[in-house]
Amino acid sequence: MLPKSSNDTEHLWIIVAEIDVANRKAICVNVTTQRSYSDITCILNPGEKALTVGMKNFVCSAYDPCSPELLARVQKGLIDSKQTPKGIKARCKAFWGRE
Repeated sequence: MLPKSSNDTEHLWIIVAEIDVANRKAICVNVTTQRSYSDITCILNPGEKALTVGMKNFVCSAYDPCSPELLARVQKGLIDSKQTPKGIKARCKAFWGRE
């Protein structure tokens, strides 16, 4: 779990693409409670096993992986979302072989 900023609550994150294993960099999406301003491209249902990694104070703790079906939904949401930067979309598509 990791807060988005020092003033925020900690959130769960899903690793969607391991871009640079050697330098320990990956593309992650956060899982948070839906608010009026939330991107609703991909909504997780209660009870779905979503957690793949927990981070606290920039320390990562591995958990059981989410299902392949849920990961595919989250990846599709990342691509479909208008809030995802084009560069992130391009990197993910290349990593997933979907160019």
